[in-house]
Amino acid sequence: MRTSLRLVAAGFGLWLAATAALAIELPFNKAKFDAVLKAGQPVVVDFQADWCPTCKAQKPILSSLGSKPEFAKLTVFEVDF
Repeated sequence: MRTSLRLVAAGFGLWLAATAALAIELPFNKAKFDAVLKAGQPVVVDFQADWCPTCKAQKPILSSLGSKPEFAKLTVFEVDF
């Protein structure tokens, strides 16, 4: 299972690197999500839970991407699962 999670995380990291930019929206908002999709902007929906240790480990990494110019147009919607 850890190998599967690593592969998913690696694939996600490659996908993020291939897209352009990051703007975080908290919490998920359907109207904003639909508007971003309609505009053709890259979107990530981050499903996370406060009790999840993996989610806690990934949160600062995902948040740090916001300071990188290559992720300026990527919108990340967070869904508390």
